Amino acid sequence: MKWGFPTLRQLGLGICDCFRQSFVLRKVRFVKMDKAQLKEIKRCERLRIKAQESKHLKEESEWCNALGNLYLQAGDYDEALNMHKQELALCRSLQDVVGEAVANRKIGDVYLSMENYSLAISHHKKHLELAFDDKVEMQRANTSLGQTYLEQARSMTSPTKITEALKKSIDLLTESLQLTTELTDDDKVPSKELNEMRIRSFINLGLCHHQLSCAVTGEEKATVSARSAEYFQKAILLAQKCNASEELYLVNRIVCDVNLDQKQVSAALHKAESALRIAKSSGIKQKIFESLNLCAQIYLLLENVDGAKKCLKKSYKIKTMSGINIVEEKLKAVLKMCKLQGELSCEDIEVDRLFKLHELMADLFCKVDCYLPAVKHYKKQEDLLDKVTYCSSRHRAVVYFSIASTLMDAGEYPEAIAYFLKEMSSNEDKTERAKTHTHVATCYEKMGNPYDEVKSHYDKALECAKEVENGRLELQTLMALEKTQLNYEMRKEASETGAKIAALEAKLGLFADDVEDSQDTCQNSCPLDDSEELLREEMEKISDDDSDTEEGPRKRRKANLTKKNEKGETPLHRACIEGHVMRVKLLLEQGHPLNPRDFCDWTPLHEACNHGYHDIVALLLSNGANVNAVGGQQCDAITPIQDAALNGHFSIVSMLLEKGADPNIQDARGKTTLNNLTSYYHLHKDDMDPSSKQEYKQLYAILKQREGEKKTPGTFSANFAANNLNMDLAKLAEDDNFPMDSEPIAPPNDDFCMEEHSDLPVLSQREFSRPKRNSIQDSISDYRDSIAALGSSNNLLTATQSQRNSTKRTSNASSLMDVNEPDADDWLVEDVIDDDAPFRQPMKKPRRLEVTKWEKPSSAAKRGWKRKTPKITDFCKKSSQIEVAFDAVDLTDDEISQSSPNVTQLPPSSSPLPSTPTATTVSALRVKVKVKETTFLVGVPGRNKPVSWLEERAASLYENMTKLRPKLSLFTCDGARLLPDDQLCDVISSNDVIVAKEDVWNVLPFAQRYVEMCRNSGLKVVPRILSACQECESSTVLEIKNYAYNFSSLNPMLATLRQPEVTRLLFPGNGVSDDGVQCLCGAMTQSMTSQSSETSVAELNLACNNVSDAGLRKLSKCLAFRDLTNLNLSYNPLRGGEGLLQLLTNVHNLHVLNISHCYLTNGIFKNNEMQRTLQKALRNLRELDISENDFGSSCVQNWFGALDRNVIDILNLSSIADQTDNSNLTLYLEKFLRKGETKISAIDITYNSLQEKHITSLRPLLHLVGTLYVSG
Repeated sequence: MKWGFPTLRQLGLGICDCFRQSFVLRKVRFVKMDKAQLKEIKRCERLRIKAQESKHLKEESEWCNALGNLYLQAGDYDEALNMHKQELALCRSLQDVVGEAVANRKIGDVYLSMENYSLAISHHKKHLELAFDDKVEMQRANTSLGQTYLEQARSMTSPTKITEALKKSIDLLTESLQLTTELTDDDKVPSKELNEMRIRSFINLGLCHHQLSCAVTGEEKATVSARSAEYFQKAILLAQKCNASEELYLVNRIVCDVNLDQKQVSAALHKAESALRIAKSSGIKQKIFESLNLCAQIYLLLENVDGAKKCLKKSYKIKTMSGINIVEEKLKAVLKMCKLQGELSCEDIEVDRLFKLHELMADLFCKVDCYLPAVKHYKKQEDLLDKVTYCSSRHRAVVYFSIASTLMDAGEYPEAIAYFLKEMSSNEDKTERAKTHTHVATCYEKMGNPYDEVKSHYDKALECAKEVENGRLELQTLMALEKTQLNYEMRKEASETGAKIAALEAKLGLFADDVEDSQDTCQNSCPLDDSEELLREEMEKISDDDSDTEEGPRKRRKANLTKKNEKGETPLHRACIEGHVMRVKLLLEQGHPLNPRDFCDWTPLHEACNHGYHDIVALLLSNGANVNAVGGQQCDAITPIQDAALNGHFSIVSMLLEKGADPNIQDARGKTTLNNLTSYYHLHKDDMDPSSKQEYKQLYAILKQREGEKKTPGTFSANFAANNLNMDLAKLAEDDNFPMDSEPIAPPNDDFCMEEHSDLPVLSQREFSRPKRNSIQDSISDYRDSIAALGSSNNLLTATQSQRNSTKRTSNASSLMDVNEPDADDWLVEDVIDDDAPFRQPMKKPRRLEVTKWEKPSSAAKRGWKRKTPKITDFCKKSSQIEVAFDAVDLTDDEISQSSPNVTQLPPSSSPLPSTPTATTVSALRVKVKVKETTFLVGVPGRNKPVSWLEERAASLYENMTKLRPKLSLFTCDGARLLPDDQLCDVISSNDVIVAKEDVWNVLPFAQRYVEMCRNSGLKVVPRILSACQECESSTVLEIKNYAYNFSSLNPMLATLRQPEVTRLLFPGNGVSDDGVQCLCGAMTQSMTSQSSETSVAELNLACNNVSDAGLRKLSKCLAFRDLTNLNLSYNPLRGGEGLLQLLTNVHNLHVLNISHCYLTNGIFKNNEMQRTLQKALRNLRELDISENDFGSSCVQNWFGALDRNVIDILNLSSIADQTDNSNLTLYLEKFLRKGETKISAIDITYNSLQEKHITSLRPLLHLVGTLYVSG
């Protein structure tokens, strides 16, 4: 796609194309000038000649400069160069040093447009030398020279040279930015021009860092990408502050293209819409036209046909724009798509009609150059081939050819070849086979395959053409072969082919041009017979919600006041976004709802605060807008005052405070208004003027004072405490009394978290970095929560012995005690004395107390609140539960040691303890009930309890521990079934071991289990995790990506997982750690049933989670992961590799393995046994990524020995050897390739310091590799 709008050089930015298909960065050379340009050139030429005749040399040089600029804009580089050279000669004769410097800069710009970088750099360096005494010209000189190096880097192929040129560019542009700071006190430079200079410098630096991020890898890539995003964000904020609409429009367009280059289509759409808003406010139709077309194309890439239609309709209305014919054709296609899409959405469509609809949709997507969406529809046709009424081999061949040719247009050549081969297998027509062989040859040529491989397919095409005696087809094939030979510089062969073409032309009486004209120009075409009628009908409609409708006296229908667009925005939303005060006032007078929400839960007040429209905010507040409106989960529960603080609108923050806004409300990330304000200041303090800094300090003082008014966080509501879990879980996390998500903590070691930043999106107005937590304040908050959540000792009635024992805690665990632990009572007694508390009343000391070994307090507890380790006697005085549980039970030490290691001793659900022991209590019955791997010691009150009571009791105890309630049947150790109606005293004796087998599981939905676990643990519900749990219930995919949640946040979710209800676990970029792996394995093991194998976990992604080798050893013991097919452990400190080998040994059918950047070395292969183990484990492996590990070439041989040559399809060996250890890498690869004849799709051996001599031996084997990456 091509765009045309004012270039960066017109703003002093020059041409700096750092990525492909850029709309800003490449100059288009026009074939002829338009009338306005020609008229202006003639006028300037007359004035130049007049000054020359009058011998006014200074004036003549100025007109030469103007003419050179006009010729450059028109693409006539020769004339532009001639004019600027005349300017240079005149300035030298006048001894005008500054003029000579400017002339050199202009000449350098022309050479840059001509891609003559050496001469461009020479003239720009001369400009820098001559501008030494003028800081303004020095700033321009540094900018021009930096842009030249940037453009030169774009034309290079060597990563080393690219990096070198870009670093020179960054140094020069940084110096240029520094000079703008020094010019601040210079009265000669207006502040507006100075701000524009700074904005341009930020843009250029952002472009440099973006291109540099494409040339580097590893940690440096993430750092450079972040710097690029930071510079673009600074440019946007400074342009907004200075009301520099031209620069703001430009930077949004540039960032949009950067996002498209990074495959971030949604982010690109956001920037394109921002550019469109700016273009509308400027009123420049050309900009509006371009922005609408850009938005339409992005909507089509997202397959949002309705959004594209709306943009194209508005673009089509601008009748005066060039390119209107292209827009008209595209709009016709989109209108046809909308019609077909409506038919596709209907139910009960006949298969034959559905087949045709997908074909039409695919053809239309091809017509608008959106090939990947087209491929999706063609593949849906392929899925229906076996269901249509009649499907011959010819029909199959047509579908396969459509898919292949579209993939070829999209640049997906390997997959295109596969479908071309399918097409040939279904089509015996020699004519069509000849054409297909030609297409295959073209694909191989595009992929850079050897000439012999390409030539073989041309030979097959010629054979087919000769067999059917089709001279025209033979001539076409020879012409294509001649072009290919010229591309491969096979001039001798091309000459011979040219002679054959001439002879065949003479024989057939044809000419090459006639043959080319007769070829099909479009294989994928959709009849648009009714498109003219559709276009006419559509343009006759009046779109009441068009945001570009001019305000006027005409009436609006009341029914349209709340009409929403494709993003859920009402007219009031749009007016607040675009800053139309009068329109906002008019809508409110007409009765428009004041607090509507769009699909992202933004209110109009949110939008006005976000964009900084002070008057609109005041108008909304005066009409009663909700000042504390909380956004939904999709917008991190941000309030309007937080939105204003995030974007640095200090006056709006002050006004909201006056209107009663609560600055202490926390968003979903745990941030308050003060946190957001501080984050903005630290990010932009270097760009703030003194008055803004003073305003910030005053506002900071007010918010700091208001922070002291923060109330104690509320506890759970009464309804929730009563287990009313039927409420809407999505709204539960938004309840005012429901604790929200605290700030997630990143994994302890940042070295293992590169992946989450490798695709860092450009920062928008709603995306900000998060400051670190204040551990002291959080501890105080947790302390208050614990006290609020803690009631009397009756809360302990359902606690288990395992909860009473101290448990080990990770280094990042809270130093506070769990509110459900009995220890908490003792600690709170020492901390907060309350004589009236129930647990302070004297209790009768039990006769015997069963106590297991006490563990020492964790390190986290030692660093937290100081307290004494509770004595057993003190503990007895305060726990009525222990007295009830064990007064009638007398266990010996031998009995304790003989019980299961997972024995959980709990009290019976009977009445309280009698005051004195009796014979009845001494002879009380006790039973050990084993449920799966856990054994419960249950006291039976009385002698008249049936077996069904014990079944229910054991199920209850198991539910309390695991949140899973089974329906149990009881058996003795020798397998005898206990009938539910029998009396326990008749069938069992004291201390008997009973085995419970689960018949049915009564399980709450996953999301409800997570909420209940948080409630029982005294933890806050994390909205994002809650949403992921809800989605998992329907999709069996649990996906929580790149949120940096630590183990404490993930623990409730991991503990409530059940193996049968999840097939894919995707947790990249979090802090699961070894403790989380242990918790996950425990939950999955406990929930395994006899039917578990039917839904075993197929994919596990723990990339960048600080999981060590020890964690993998725990993972290897869990049977739930034995059928993994996809395993991603990249960016984790595995080092030794023993746990990895142990895990691979227990995984039977692994297809994809990614252990990139795991600090592994060649020590993983300590002996031959290791290789045999891997060979057995990886026999079905199709994709292997071992890049960024210090294996060395010798270790690669071991990996090759473990792989099946005929199964492996993708192999990444990037950056595994350095110059001292790369000599045998290609040798081992050659031996591996020779083991089989199956083609491998892709092999990556980049960044191994390989030279040409290393890869020479691989050339004869390139036909066995689809794509071989060897650069670096």
